[in-house]
Amino acid sequence: MGWLWSNSFMQVGVASLLCAVLFTPVFGVNPLFGSLFEIGFAGGHGTAGGMASVFKEQLNWADGADLAMTTATIGLLCGIFGGMIIINYGVRKKYTKVLTEPATGGTTKEVFPEGAREPAAHMTISQDVVEPFAFHLGIIGISILIGRIIVWGFAQIFGYSGLPLFPFAMIGGWLLNAIMQRTSLRDLLDRNIFQRIQGMALEILVVGAMASIKIPVVLAYWAPLLIGSVVIIALMVLWFFWLSPRIFQDCWFEQGIIRFGAFTGVAAVGYMLLRTADPKMETEAGTIYALDCPLMSPFIGGGLVTTAYPYIIQSFGALNTGLIFCAGSIAIILLLRVLFWNRNFKKQQR
Repeated sequence: MGWLWSNSFMQVGVASLLCAVLFTPVFGVNPLFGSLFEIGFAGGHGTAGGMASVFKEQLNWADGADLAMTTATIGLLCGIFGGMIIINYGVRKKYTKVLTEPATGGTTKEVFPEGAREPAAHMTISQDVVEPFAFHLGIIGISILIGRIIVWGFAQIFGYSGLPLFPFAMIGGWLLNAIMQRTSLRDLLDRNIFQRIQGMALEILVVGAMASIKIPVVLAYWAPLLIGSVVIIALMVLWFFWLSPRIFQDCWFEQGIIRFGAFTGVAAVGYMLLRTADPKMETEAGTIYALDCPLMSPFIGGGLVTTAYPYIIQSFGALNTGLIFCAGSIAIILLLRVLFWNRNFKKQQR
């Protein structure tokens, strides 16, 4: 968990400092640019899409919506290709615990022939009652409705209508799931169907997001985007190779690669890289990451804290925000050093 929180603070803190000392004075960039890398890298296209209306309607910076999608795309590509480079390097240096040969695309099945196919979902309710796919889609719709009611109620009580919908839709989903899991209605839910809907929605979102990016806006910000991306990716690599072996007692490479993938793209990228480094999931890296998620997902990488970053920059300024979150990131690492530091670490695991 400390790896993820310190990394989130680093992404927004360093980017904000870059805005304060370089991007805003030299290139005239809006200080809110400092929030884009955590939104795009750690949050991914879903968070970037959810924040689009916030940048346009609440923060009066329409370019932020296009730039958030751009950073999400950059992060996704860096996560996939950079992660594969790291894995191949790790195999050669004997950093991987399970994988002994460099990763290749030839071992991955892209088409499942007859006899090797697995069910994508299971029927939990009769089609005579309702189409199962539509039923699960309706459950997601109710979750979004609960989130919208929370946002509406907040506006009515506190008089503030600037809250983004998507983190509260996540809370709505959590509440609905908590209720249904305590009743017989839990038998109506199929995780595989939700995953198929999630995958389809993500594919549509990524394609739509990339298609909607305004090239003139990207070209206008090409220098800050390039500099910021290089700096943040370099620090991501530092977090992976320097911090991971020092705080993870076992399978440091596998635990680091899933976090690297998740915080440059999305959780799916993290698990894809993990399955490349640990094809049969023999290590506990995936389970440990999943246990961290309840203390991370609702807040950073697309949660409530992520949505607050632009408002914090707007309130305190890029310089103060950068100093605060860089200090927070360092403080977390120092805490990890005191409580969880692996002083006799060895990078080689084979």
